[in-house]
Amino acid sequence: MFKIETVFTSQKYRGKGFATSVVSKTVENAFKRYNVEYVGLGVRSDNTSAKRVYEKIGLRSIGIDAG
Repeated sequence: MFKIETVFTSQKYRGKGFATSVVSKTVENAFKRYNVEYVGLGVRSDNTSAKRVYEKIGLRSIGIDAG
């Protein structure tokens, strides 16, 4: 498993596609270069921007951690 811990985009760069590009390339490299089986990450349920980025690049939810 390849786990993405934190993705942070400075306020002035939000909404410009930077996070989508960085996360997409990171996930692509994880699969191609390191032959990982899946990528894991956590996102707060109220973080709609992050969820939109992850869904846009094809990631999907497989469960909820009640924490």
